[in-house]
Amino acid sequence: FGPLTGGVLIAVASRAAGVPWTAWNFLILLVGVAGTFLVTGGLQLIAGSTSFWTWSMAGMRIEGSTRTIAPFPLSAFSPPLEFVLKYVVPVGFVAFVPVDALVTEGVGISGPLVGVLIGIILCAVGAAMFSVGARRHVATAS
Repeated sequence: FGPLTGGVLIAVASRAAGVPWTAWNFLILLVGVAGTFLVTGGLQLIAGSTSFWTWSMAGMRIEGSTRTIAPFPLSAFSPPLEFVLKYVVPVGFVAFVPVDALVTEGVGISGPLVGVLIGIILCAVGAAMFSVGARRHVATAS
């Protein structure tokens, strides 16, 4: 039900915000969704891969905490925390940046495109961490 629910929420919210559904805005939406998937997937892969070194799933709990923060506008946070949420742990690219590109006149597609790039980098880092961790992993026998 996730995609259906998301589609309904986007339709209702965009209508309430007065977003005109032009081909350009639809492209921004698609790029924003792709960036969201890539950033979220990369963060989950990095967090999960830390268990090879920590023997703990604490990384997954940290990643879950970042998803709790993602729906809030970055402007709700202090400037230093806003910087961290946008460029260090880039959860701002999960929701705020794509939505800002849709509802703010003149913002354009650059923010969502940066989100896709950051997501690709995060996925690559996560895949490398997983690969290194899997090669050195020693399974226990039962």
